[in-house]
Amino acid sequence: MNLKSNKPLYLQVESDIRNAITLKKYKPGEKLPTETELSNQYQVSKITIRKAMEKLSDDGLVQKVQGKGTFISYQKEKYHLNKTRGFNDTLSGYGPIASRRILQEDYAIVPATSTLEINGIIATNNLADLLKCNIGDPLFHIEKTGYQASGVPIHYSVTTLRCDRATYVVTINDMISMDERIN
Repeated sequence: MNLKSNKPLYLQVESDIRNAITLKKYKPGEKLPTETELSNQYQVSKITIRKAMEKLSDDGLVQKVQGKGTFISYQKEKYHLNKTRGFNDTLSGYGPIASRRILQEDYAIVPATSTLEINGIIATNNLADLLKCNIGDPLFHIEKTGYQASGVPIHYSVTTLRCDRATYVVTINDMISMDERIN
């Protein structure tokens, strides 16, 4: 810590821990050292450490769990649904020739559209084990189907994600319409 700096000590500690999180020194879900350990490490008071942790908590980088400690938060991934990479886009990463030649020339397949169906489900025993969550936690269940212009399906995939790890964003403009079904 720089005692000659105009920057308060708690902000210096907060900045150093934030940097360690960004550089993956601490990984999501990992427990941080105790207030006493951090106080000794930075040679500052526990009050200074508490204030730094409060700022990190307010910013969503750490989560305090009563009686257990402070843990690094999982950062949510943002998925823009109307900008989702489709099958054709994924193949185009290998070059425009690969997509056109392999699908269109060799197999006469022309990807045209795809649908994403997103449902909320509850974690079962098996899913909880796989996704490292609790039984009963909410999950996103996503089914994607890609189609040729003729309507023939050419791709099908299923993805299950924890709701606390993903945010889905839809940008609406004049060209997009949203259909809702309420059962």
